[in-house]
Amino acid sequence: MKQCQGKKKIFCKDSVISGACERLTIYHTKEREIKSLIKASKELKCSDLFIITMDYENEEFFNQDNNKKKIRFVPLWKWLLSVDDMK
Repeated sequence: MKQCQGKKKIFCKDSVISGACERLTIYHTKEREIKSLIKASKELKCSDLFIITMDYENEEFFNQDNNKKKIRFVPLWKWLLSVDDMK
């Protein structure tokens, strides 16, 4: 397991990188989480990105160095029930 150095602890294991955020309803919060995750994915060389949330579920695409990155937003309850299926 690798850890990204910075203010927020972000971990990468088996090319899966995850962050956690209770609520993404405030634009700046979502923007901060996405920016941190993309930065960490570059540093840790992880490709499967997701953010664990309280209740938000979606997939969004972002460009990083001309590469399209997909970030999955997964509610905590769903993540807990399907940890083995997240790969």
